[in-house]
Amino acid sequence: MRKIGFLIIFALCLLITGCGAVSNERLDNAGINLSSDTLKIDKISIVTAEVSEDYLWKIEWPKSYYTGTQSHIFKNGFKAITEEDRDFILTYLSEHDNMSPANGPFLCDIQVSTIDGNVHSGLSLSVYGQYPEGFDEFAAVINRVCGDDRVYLPATGNAQEITPEYFTAITGITDDDVVGGTVAEMLDHCNIVDYETLYFNSPYELGKYARNYEACRLLEYHIQSAPSTDDECLAYAKELATELGITDEITKEHSINEDQEWYEIPDYNGVSIRVYRAETVTDDMYVETLSQYGNLMVYETTTTPTSECQGYRCLDFIYSNDLKFVVAINSNTTDIELIAELTDVVRGMK
Repeated sequence: MRKIGFLIIFALCLLITGCGAVSNERLDNAGINLSSDTLKIDKISIVTAEVSEDYLWKIEWPKSYYTGTQSHIFKNGFKAITEEDRDFILTYLSEHDNMSPANGPFLCDIQVSTIDGNVHSGLSLSVYGQYPEGFDEFAAVINRVCGDDRVYLPATGNAQEITPEYFTAITGITDDDVVGGTVAEMLDHCNIVDYETLYFNSPYELGKYARNYEACRLLEYHIQSAPSTDDECLAYAKELATELGITDEITKEHSINEDQEWYEIPDYNGVSIRVYRAETVTDDMYVETLSQYGNLMVYETTTTPTSECQGYRCLDFIYSNDLKFVVAINSNTTDIELIAELTDVVRGMK
């Protein structure tokens, strides 16, 4: 009766205040028709950051759920979703906006897939900071659908801290797997400090970081900076060139769209080196998806906005000891030997 009451109130809101217009629009835009006799929810995927004694962190209804590295079939068997629960789940998701890390710690990510005849669609909700109003009832529906023999989706807002012990329990990666380091060191250096960086890196990627940690520890995963001037940047570039044994002229360069500038040291082992002021390397100049080690890279657009084709360049980099400058290698692929040599020189400078 409680859910029927909720739907009645929701319908009255549509008629009286219009507050549900956005929800209807979202359902329409998603191609979801609640009045269809053939509409079904065929998959519910939830990642939860809530504390759990057995590290339950993922639900994949109707198949299974995950505790640590183990997958389990629902003990009581999954239950068919009634039309009432289907409408409640979809309506609830359509009512709430995705949140962002600005709202606080990650709590959960919900993906619901639907099928209606030959039409596949779905809705999603990412929650940060605190759960939206009514989430306790939403969680109760999910728990009932999953068998109701345990709490699959809590709603306490008590997020699990990403500790080395928790990381090992979830991934199976131990200190023995981290070449040249420990789990704690890898978590810190690779910036795996929240549930997004843990859950949304694949097990393959996390294992790759562990196996290649000796390379990863040379690269950057944190955005940092300290104030500097252009004159200081030029002086640092000259000092770095001297340390590298390069006597060729250092030039000031600009990107094709004039949105980036740097001092360039030519021909260091076949590649050029760029020195940027760290505070001018803004968030939108960093990328990581193209890096084989998942590290941050400096991204530069090499074509104008009117060009038919889009070109770009990515550069591996490290920071100066005082975090005032970004030292980047203009290379198409990560060259760990060059990065190691450059790191030794940069770290040895005062």
